[in-house]
Amino acid sequence: MDDLAAMFVRLITTHVVGPLDEAVDDRSLGSLTETVARLRPGAQVTVEAGFARAMDRQIRAAIDELLGRLATP
Repeated sequence: MDDLAAMFVRLITTHVVGPLDEAVDDRSLGSLTETVARLRPGAQVTVEAGFARAMDRQIRAAIDELLGRLATP
């Protein structure tokens, strides 16, 4: 989860706010904080939906595996 969150922040700094470097000031930090806060709900919904789809795939795979074992004499 930390890697996913880090990727989200990197994407924002790279494509929205601009890179953070030694010349960072309060304005750019405020912009990053504000942008992350504004985009976070959408990111959370996206991650939740992706996790739900992954869980569905894993459940189907587990059921298929169990049915396969039960069908084998």
